[in-house]
Amino acid sequence: MKVLIVGSQGFIGSNLVRSFKEDGNEVLGITSGKGISNLLSYSNDTDIDIKALSETLLTFNPDVCINASGPGSVAASFENKSRDFKINVVNVYTLLDTIKSTHCKCKFVNLSSAAVYGDAVADRISESHSINPQSPYGFHKYLGENICLLFHTMHQIPTVSLRMFSVYGPGLKRNCFGISIKKASTIKS
Repeated sequence: MKVLIVGSQGFIGSNLVRSFKEDGNEVLGITSGKGISNLLSYSNDTDIDIKALSETLLTFNPDVCINASGPGSVAASFENKSRDFKINVVNVYTLLDTIKSTHCKCKFVNLSSAAVYGDAVADRISESHSINPQSPYGFHKYLGENICLLFHTMHQIPTVSLRMFSVYGPGLKRNCFGISIKKASTIKS
């Protein structure tokens, strides 16, 4: 299988690259970073180079495109709402519109977030739980999901949005437990 991963240097994206390669798939990564073979850079850290993406879709012809781009930070979305909107809404539209315009027959997997549910009061959240985002990040992720639905309905592009929750593991740069322990150790009794 040919897999195109957008956001291939991030925590989730880099693990997807590794996992798909280990399973014998051909993987191409797109990232805003520099210095990795098999990558296409964004024109800056938020805008996708549509011409380069079109050429990549036409030459690589992926079976699946996974959007793992952008920061997974609710706090950052409050600090820079415009950047968060570009990454989580505009880029989803750009990716799907480019897939449509190049007639690429790939499936599109959009990594969303449980932040679309907001401050859920239930012990367990199901897909049918009410949507009530409490942050720009959650709202923007929900808009991205709706763009996926639009492209599926209007252009028959197979899409799915996965609502991730508290993703962690080896290689994660941000560690909530470590941060909490460091803060707790600075408090004087």
